[in-house]
Amino acid sequence: MRLDAQPSAAGNLRKTDLFPKELHCIGLAAPAGRVDPERYRAACRFLTGLGIEVIPGRSVLKGDILPYVSASAEDRAADLNELIRDPEVQAIYCLRGGYGSVHLLDRLDWAVLKQRRLPVVGYSDITGLHAAMTAKRAGIAVSACMALALEENSRSAPFRRNFKRAWALALRKRGTFRRISSLSPVGGSGEVQGKLFCGNLTTLASLCGTGFLPRLPGGKVIFLEDIAEPVRKVDRTLMQLKLSGFFAGCSGIVFGDFKQCGEPDEREELFRRFAAAVEKPVFTGLHYGHCSRSLSLVCGEPVLIRNNSLFLQDPFTAGKS
Repeated sequence: MRLDAQPSAAGNLRKTDLFPKELHCIGLAAPAGRVDPERYRAACRFLTGLGIEVIPGRSVLKGDILPYVSASAEDRAADLNELIRDPEVQAIYCLRGGYGSVHLLDRLDWAVLKQRRLPVVGYSDITGLHAAMTAKRAGIAVSACMALALEENSRSAPFRRNFKRAWALALRKRGTFRRISSLSPVGGSGEVQGKLFCGNLTTLASLCGTGFLPRLPGGKVIFLEDIAEPVRKVDRTLMQLKLSGFFAGCSGIVFGDFKQCGEPDEREELFRRFAAAVEKPVFTGLHYGHCSRSLSLVCGEPVLIRNNSLFLQDPFTAGKS
C-alpha cells in the first residue's frame, strides 16, 4: 500500500528542509517494538505532507502475542524484505526501536540489500541491523531519529541541517568538512581520523559471538550511546566488547548521550578508566543518542577530530576544516 501526499502536517517546512531533493519514496518499517497507531498516522501525514511517497510495511500495526514487538519475526522480516526488493523504495526508515531487530538478522535478503546499497535509517535497537549491515557490507546504515519522532525534532533548524546532511551522504553525495561539535577529552591525545561506526552499546554487546558483530578494520572511529543502564552494566558491556576485540585497531572512541545511566561523575570515571585500558583517544560530550534533536550519522562516513572538535562532511556547505 502506497501513501501519497495528504494535507500537510509539516507547517511551513518543505521537503528540502529535511531531505535531498532527489528523495521521493521511503519505505516505513517496524523491525522492533510495537508502534502506536496514532503516532504512526501522524508520522505518515508529516512525511506525505512534505511531498514524499510512503510505502509502509504490511505488518507495522499488526501486533503480536508478545507485547514488546510490532509483529511476529516472520512478518517483520517479510515486511523488510519486501521493502528491500521494491525498486521504488529509495530508503527504509524505521518507525521506532525498542527490542526485536535481532530476530530478523538470519531472515533478511542480504544479497539484494548489498546490490541496492539501500539506506536503512534509525538508531537504538536498529543498531542490530546496522551492525549486521556493516558485517555483511550490505546497504548504508544511517543512525538518526526514528520516523515517529521526526516531526517533533524537525522544529530545530540545527537538527534539520544535520539530518539532511546525513541523508545526502547516504544517497552518495559528497561534501566538505564542517565543524559539528566540541568534545571533551577523557584520555589519549592527538588528531583522530577515520571512517565512522556508531550505535547503541548494549545492542552491540548482545551480538558478540553471533557473526553479526562486524570486525572493524583499522582506523575506525567508534561513537557509542545508551539509555537506562546502570554504570556497572555500561562497564560490563564495554569490557565484553573490549575482550572480544571490537576496539582493536580503532583510532578513537566518542561517547554520546548516556541518558539515565547512573550518576555523571561515575560515568566519567568509568570512561577515564576505559580510555586508559584501551590506550586510545576517548572523548565525551557528543549530542548523539536518546536525546532530543540527536546528531544524525552515517556508518562509514569520514570523521575528523581536531583540537577537541568534531568535523563531519556536509554536501551543503562550502566551509572546510
